[in-house]
Amino acid sequence: MMALSTLLGACGDNGGGPSSSGGGSGGSTGTTMVGDGGSGGGEAGAPSAMQACLAICEAHKLYGCDPPDLDCADSCGLVVIPLARPACEDEVFAYYSCWLPEASTCKEGLPADCQDEKDAYYACLDAHGCRDLECEYPHGLEGNECACSAACLSKKHEVKCGPSEDGTTMCSCLVEGVEVGTCEGAPREVCHLTQGCCQQFFDIN
Repeated sequence: MMALSTLLGACGDNGGGPSSSGGGSGGSTGTTMVGDGGSGGGEAGAPSAMQACLAICEAHKLYGCDPPDLDCADSCGLVVIPLARPACEDEVFAYYSCWLPEASTCKEGLPADCQDEKDAYYACLDAHGCRDLECEYPHGLEGNECACSAACLSKKHEVKCGPSEDGTTMCSCLVEGVEVGTCEGAPREVCHLTQGCCQQFFDIN
């Protein structure tokens, strides 16, 4: 959706998760993931980052900013929140909640009075998470070719996957352009930066 793709804008795509094939917040560009290093967690029973993400996603669907069939649970649960890192719970919640009152306008840019929340959110991403996420699936989510990249802990992390000779999906895992490992896995899962097979080589948890 527009908000998620922009909010995720700090992040980029939906992190290579299963819903990254198409538009809206789970689109192939503009998804923002949150960092690990905020005040984190929140109190039991308090509104959560996941709830805030779902609220703005559903609002954008209601006002026609995003396709009515957009799966908010997938976009938030498989993309935004996992890449957001738990310790930034408070920053994520504040960022999304500040945007919610203007959801009906389908604005591309963040409301001016949310700058402090944005700054805190991005600072958390730079220190502990991923931002500027972009993914490509040339043959859709069922294919075995994909590529995702994001700035995680201020370093460029990339996953590039394609078919091997024996028909499996093989991936090259790169940090700052240097291959740090290779791996294989299910096509719908391998490209996820924090949950795919390259995670074993990426120290971004």
